[in-house]
Amino acid sequence: MAKKRDIVIAGYSETPIEFRSGRSAYDFGGEALAKLLQSTGIPKSEIDGMVVAAPLSECPNPFFPVYMAEALGLSPKWLNYSGTGGCSATGGIARAASAIRDGLCETVVVLCADAPSTTWRANYGAYRGEFQEPVGVQGPPASFGLLMSRYHHQYGIKPEALGKIAVTQREHALHNYNALAKFKTPLTMEDYFNSRVIADPLRLLDCVMFCDGANAFR
Repeated sequence: MAKKRDIVIAGYSETPIEFRSGRSAYDFGGEALAKLLQSTGIPKSEIDGMVVAAPLSECPNPFFPVYMAEALGLSPKWLNYSGTGGCSATGGIARAASAIRDGLCETVVVLCADAPSTTWRANYGAYRGEFQEPVGVQGPPASFGLLMSRYHHQYGIKPEALGKIAVTQREHALHNYNALAKFKTPLTMEDYFNSRVIADPLRLLDCVMFCDGANAFR
């Protein structure tokens, strides 16, 4: 079994981020894997573990990880499906490290690929249709708005603190040649406060924009 100090992230790849690309999660996944293999020099045959993030564009397929592995020509002996939204990559890396530590595999690819701006197939279900949607809570921004309102009630939060997150993330996008073209313009705090409120205290520029693309870790 591998020790913690022997487990590393050996490579990273990312596709250009697009809006309404017309491509599929499988297509983006293949591009991300090809770039990862090229950058690390590791043969595809050595990959024996895989973590796949749940994609909004492929929600109806309960066997998506298996189909993705098949599409990529991989035969992992350890396979994990991660469905924690934007935290899927981070959670996937933690699970991959645990699998390597426990001797279940040796070389893992953590793959996140989706195309929700091209194909939207999500149906959240649960209690949302009965208790949330009838009163206007029809998506993540409204749900997070409720959470932030509660946080502000208990602890207090300045609007500038939220604005700083949006401005900093935009600065990061300016340095990323794979970033969505629409976001390759500077964002000021004034721009942030001029954006409309979506779910108080969250504004339009706090929200995630649907886009297509993929990234992969090894």
